[in-house]
Amino acid sequence: MIFAALFHALTGARMPAAEGVGIGADLGLPDPVCREVLRSGRLAPHFGYRHFTLPKKTGGRRAVAEPDARLKEAQRAIIARYFAADECHPAAIAYRAKKSIAHHVWPHAGADFMVSADIEDFFPNPLTARVEAWWRERVTSEQARLLTALTTDRGALPQGAPTSPALSNFVNRELDEELA
Repeated sequence: MIFAALFHALTGARMPAAEGVGIGADLGLPDPVCREVLRSGRLAPHFGYRHFTLPKKTGGRRAVAEPDARLKEAQRAIIARYFAADECHPAAIAYRAKKSIAHHVWPHAGADFMVSADIEDFFPNPLTARVEAWWRERVTSEQARLLTALTTDRGALPQGAPTSPALSNFVNRELDEELA
């Protein structure tokens, strides 16, 4: 099994009852766990977040939602299974492997003008509905609901989850296209 560590953590290495292929099978998630998350609309008691704040460099506090070990492993499995860098707009450099601020700046070298902007509270802005709509373009409706539940918290992308940076780039592609 590809996600043996996740399977072991969730089930204690017990095989789920033979129920056919479950909706979380491609992530190594036991079907009963996935069904319970879908039925209840809640991650608990199987998964959870630790909420805390950190100071911002510019003052104020940043809200962080850190997924527990099981959820973080599930989110990493989601990244491996579903995320492709080519779904980002070419200008979306942030949070991408082997990309730095230099990759963003070089295309603008020699320009007469450059505008810099920052979206306040960027991660909380892509609402769950936008994330689910993105998933629905790629997977079945039931899988989209499960993947949305596993990658959002309190109606938004949680700052602190490994899936949030890429999802923020994916769901904001239209914004990037307009800005370009």
